[in-house]
Amino acid sequence: MKKLLFFSVFLIPILGFNQGNDNLFAYQSYASRPTVEISYKGTPYVAADYKLGTTTIHGKTDFKAPMRYNAFENKIEFLDQEHVQRELLRRPYISATIDGVTYTVETYLEDGKEKFVYFNTRYLGETTLLYKPKKILVKEGSTAAYDKIFKYKDVSSYYIKKGNGPAVPVKINPKSILDALDHTQELEAYVTGIKLNLRSEEDVIRVLEFYNSLTKEVESKKCQA
Repeated sequence: MKKLLFFSVFLIPILGFNQGNDNLFAYQSYASRPTVEISYKGTPYVAADYKLGTTTIHGKTDFKAPMRYNAFENKIEFLDQEHVQRELLRRPYISATIDGVTYTVETYLEDGKEKFVYFNTRYLGETTLLYKPKKILVKEGSTAAYDKIFKYKDVSSYYIKKGNGPAVPVKINPKSILDALDHTQELEAYVTGIKLNLRSEEDVIRVLEFYNSLTKEVESKKCQA
């Protein structure tokens, strides 16, 4: 994918001071730049091809259409009946399933502010594991003074969401996962007892299943007291 950016000849007005005549005068110099060609490697999409997708609005199936997820701009694109590209509204009550993967809108914290973004739910429970597919543009190198190459880099990440609170970022490793949860002693004993690897998404999900059952048990005892 390539995009050409053109810079035309332009005027730069510059003020100068003629010390000999003590007169303030203005003069112009001209500068120009050659065409800048920027090349993009890779794709901003999770999958560039459109796949059959289904939207759900307020829990009810709404419509089906060819869809794809733009991980660079965080949006779902679809083709209408005239094959015109449209964009799905990013709302908490609207979700879409594309080629078997469901995209839901959740709140998360960024710089102390809550924002809406698309997530894939990896595990659903009172405490949920979310995956945020995301790509950014990074400079790969320069082959000439005005020839730059950029590539789309995958920077997808995981989040944990407790109840109705905002999702918080975590890494798939023991420290990050356990720091995001309470009941640390019980969890550490559980992880050690069955030798879980918290660098594995599958084992993180097992920990969250245990954690949710543990918190339910604690809440149940509080209610009975």
